[in-house]
Amino acid sequence: MCQAYEGERNYIVAGENIATKRGFAAAKLHKPKDSNPFYSLGIYDREAWNHGWESWHERLLSWALDREYRKITGAWQTQDIQPQFKDTGKLPDELETILAKYSY
Repeated sequence: MCQAYEGERNYIVAGENIATKRGFAAAKLHKPKDSNPFYSLGIYDREAWNHGWESWHERLLSWALDREYRKITGAWQTQDIQPQFKDTGKLPDELETILAKYSY
């Protein structure tokens, strides 16, 4: 794979991950879906934000948050978090800290 393409792909994915986490955090703060700050920007970020927002309402831990949680905690798996979140809406403190960075 071309290094330029790989770098561009990584940039796009990183942006989508941030937008997903911001959407998740916005839903947690009870912001309406139409408050998506990426509405006038590219479709990738807009859809990623919507995905994060919808993930919160469906009580699903998004891939972007799962990945960052595993990176911070060194956990190999996060399967124990998903059922707790689905049932109670509560997240581990580490995930709450992550979301606080994206809550604006």
